[in-house]
Amino acid sequence: NLRGWTRRLKPSTRQHCRMIAGRIIAAVATATASITGLVFLEVYKLLQETEDINSYRWSTLNLATNVFAIELPPDPAFRRSRTEERKVVGMTDEIETEKSKITCIPEKFTVYDFIDMKEGKDMMISAFLKRFEEKNKGLKISLLYGAGKASPLYQEINVAFYKNQIKTKERFLKMMRNPAQKRLMQKQMDSLVAMIEKAESQMKQTILEAYTAVSGPFTDSKRKMIILHCDVKPTDRELEDNETIETPPIKYSFG
Repeated sequence: NLRGWTRRLKPSTRQHCRMIAGRIIAAVATATASITGLVFLEVYKLLQETEDINSYRWSTLNLATNVFAIELPPDPAFRRSRTEERKVVGMTDEIETEKSKITCIPEKFTVYDFIDMKEGKDMMISAFLKRFEEKNKGLKISLLYGAGKASPLYQEINVAFYKNQIKTKERFLKMMRNPAQKRLMQKQMDSLVAMIEKAESQMKQTILEAYTAVSGPFTDSKRKMIILHCDVKPTDRELEDNETIETPPIKYSFG
């Protein structure tokens, strides 16, 4: 139940817990105990703030054959700029090869790299975006999210474009005589207004307000850091066709 609580899973009854525990006591007393011991040997190094990666170890064990292997972790994979190909169905229902360009900034970053945003306090989204541009010259956030893109904390919205669309539709609305067409046009205008209101409201939120609204409240009240992901675009040029930019995740410290 403790593990389920941290992941917001449905708690089990006492009887169900006893039934499960009866089946795994042997595993807990052998493999799980060994793995826990090896893991906490590495945790102690983290608590001692050991920064040398060569001080850490990867462990592999097989209790059936009594094999224990402890080794240095391999070098992390580098993320490099590249061109990828994938097969897609074309307009004529034929299989075509589509190329996409991926630009990595910085070049050759790894899973251990982050964009540090240590501001010491929670920031408004508008201030966060401005600060990101100052620290990462030539890049601008177009989408900011935590766990997944489906529920972003911030999404760039071209307010000027939607305002022009509203003005154009207002002129058409005045010339219309058909009630059904006028209702349809009004519905489209309402959607445009909603997009503008969304753009204005998201800029008035802080990062934590937007994050907890999407992911729920923190289970640890002492938490002072979150990991964010973003889609970015260059400020000094236009993206090429089928080009995306990859950057390390953002480590946002607010306390």
